[in-house]
This record gives sequence, structure tokens and C-alpha cells, in this order.
Amino acid sequence: MKALDFITTEAALAISFTSFLFNAYEYHNAEDYRQSSLALTRVGFDVVGITFDVMSTKYLSIAQGFPEMMARSSLPVTDFLKRVKH
Repeated sequence: MKALDFITTEAALAISFTSFLFNAYEYHNAEDYRQSSLALTRVGFDVVGITFDVMSTKYLSIAQGFPEMMARSSLPVTDFLKRVKH
């Protein structure tokens, strides 16, 4: 399952980067203001998508041990929630 997480995250990064390249090319070849503005908007969204993909890859590698850590916890979640409410 962990391998599938990394594969899908890396595939999303590759697709986002490919989309960025196509939209940057479209911006470069725009003939008027409308086309360039539309392509630049798409490039902006692509940059945000690439940023999210990179950050999710980073946090996915950090959070790998989190479920095991929670399973080994001596305090069950229900007891924790009871203590938090009071």
C-alpha cells in the first residue's frame, strides 16, 4: 500500500509538471491578450498543483510511521477523548 501511495503521488507530480510545460508553451505562443491571460492563469494553477504534489510527497514520507505509532500507543483514542472533554 505504501508503494501505491508513492506511485500515485509521483504520477500526479509528473502530470502536473507536464501540464505546466504545455501551458507555458501555450503562453509563449499566445497571439493576443486573452490567450496569454488564459495560459498564464493555467500556469499559475499548475504551479500551485506542483507545490501541493511536492509537499504531499514530503509529508507522505514523514507520516509513514504514524499509524504504527498510534497502534503502539498505550492510551486508546476513546480514553484520550474522554480526558480532553473534561
